[in-house]
Amino acid sequence: MLYFFLDNSSLHLFTRNSSKSISPIAKLKLSKKLLLSINDSKVINEVISDAFKRACDKIDLKENNKAVIILSDDILFHSVHRVNASSPNQISVKIEEELGLKWGKLYHNLFTVYETAKNSQSILHSVSINHFLREKIKLNLNNNGLSLKHLIPISSIIINEINTNQFAYIHRNQNEIDVIFNNRSGFNYNRLKKEKTGFLKLRNVGLTLVDIENNDLVKSSTKFIEFNYTKIVEILNSKELDRFPFLDLSNPKGLQFLKGEMYKKTVQYIPSNNKGFYLTFLKNFIALSVTILFLLQLLKTINNRGFDLDEFSSDEIISFEQIEATDTSENFALLASQNIINNFLTLNAVEKIDSIQIMNSEVLVNNLSQEFLTFNTTSKSDVNNIDLTLLLQSAIEIDSSVNFKVMESTFLSNPSRNIIFRFSSLDDGNIFLENIKFFTNIFLKKISFNKDDLLHIYLVYIVE
Repeated sequence: MLYFFLDNSSLHLFTRNSSKSISPIAKLKLSKKLLLSINDSKVINEVISDAFKRACDKIDLKENNKAVIILSDDILFHSVHRVNASSPNQISVKIEEELGLKWGKLYHNLFTVYETAKNSQSILHSVSINHFLREKIKLNLNNNGLSLKHLIPISSIIINEINTNQFAYIHRNQNEIDVIFNNRSGFNYNRLKKEKTGFLKLRNVGLTLVDIENNDLVKSSTKFIEFNYTKIVEILNSKELDRFPFLDLSNPKGLQFLKGEMYKKTVQYIPSNNKGFYLTFLKNFIALSVTILFLLQLLKTINNRGFDLDEFSSDEIISFEQIEATDTSENFALLASQNIINNFLTLNAVEKIDSIQIMNSEVLVNNLSQEFLTFNTTSKSDVNNIDLTLLLQSAIEIDSSVNFKVMESTFLSNPSRNIIFRFSSLDDGNIFLENIKFFTNIFLKKISFNKDDLLHIYLVYIVE
């Protein structure tokens, strides 16, 4: 058996030898980070093909032709849902509706499986993978003579190894940690960034908020248990995988576990009846027509997820055409953008904020002019671009009620998108801006906030 670990930037390979012990074989850096081109089928195929070819060159495929792929949660999309449904079919319908509204057009690019909490049918956890990535993994395994047995999220393995009063964590790098736990409110996943004063939440999925101190994650304890890739492979190696209750993205999409038990959809066969053929045809035609009309309406709803500017007065929100165009180059625009962000982030020290407006080198706080600070920022060559899909996804994961409006435009002779985000709190805006401030194809133009309203962030996205 071969075990592959795939994360955003690397592919790890382990084998199980004849004595059933685990041996690490290779750690390979991907030619390009997956999330940078997650919706580009051609690029994803090139990256995955190159990585698996290099990995397979290091093993004897005659002895090892079965593979388990373990996926890092940083390349997956998690959600936790509360639904009121009395049957598995109703659960599926409500989850599909929720995910469609949450991800909008992006939902059509996702392959999703889900499970209910062990003690409740109304709390569900879903995990999605970009379908390009899923299909290219399967294709390239097959091209290298390997048979895919399972495609498993790391969190789904870990969550079955800890109790409800325990926390599992994985060090992603020197400063970032994934914390995973399960309680009465269901699945919880947090991506934390270590700072001097504590941890900053970069991603939060779940219905429970917890405070974790630096000392909690220094070393494993009975409450905080550290996992790494080798330990996770050893767990799988010790299990009968056909009976191990993990979500499997290689299986058909939809509900996989109901209250801790594997769910198998019952398929009912009804023999055909030649009588009334034309009546049956008419019924099917009517059903198809209704379905098409419903889908068209649903697509229209999803497409209009962004809020309508006409709903707001000119004092609350203004169009991009009214923002003064002072940019002479992308480097100048990047510097101005990062200075706007950093000026906003420094306002955390202000005790009481009723209103904020930052644009065109001007800062107004509580309607009083403040000094516009300039900072030394990262140069353009040192940072990366972000895919539009991931930009919108990151906003949704930070604030599930966020709204946005995307408009076609041009910026410094480049095709671009003008985007307005509306967040429900300053804290959510802080996290979002911390996450995006060093991407080079995003240029912030304005930030506005009023305590009686919401936080609006105006930015330009350069289309790659």
